[in-house]
Amino acid sequence: MGGLAILAANLRWQGVPVQDWLAEHLDLPAAFGHDVRAGGLAEARAGADRSCADFLHVPVGTGITAAAFTGRRPCAHRGATAGPANWATSSYGPGVTASTAADRDA
Repeated sequence: MGGLAILAANLRWQGVPVQDWLAEHLDLPAAFGHDVRAGGLAEARAGADRSCADFLHVPVGTGITAAAFTGRRPCAHRGATAGPANWATSSYGPGVTASTAADRDA
């Protein structure tokens, strides 16, 4: 069983086989992974980090989260995860992220 959602608290999912469900219902190959790790992989392959072997991918949105990469691959070992370091609100106020504020202020 691949692509297991270990925990998605906001959706109340725990141990949901998302990749298998998608593949079965769409009749297409499917991939499923953590959004931050997937974003870091995209940056390593085609984005700002493509010239870096080792980097920390730290997107900031409704929270602050990070995924570490070494040799352009996610650091993974028993017990290692990518995920929220902290829930944060921006200085722009509740529910307003830096990107939505930039759009508002433009």
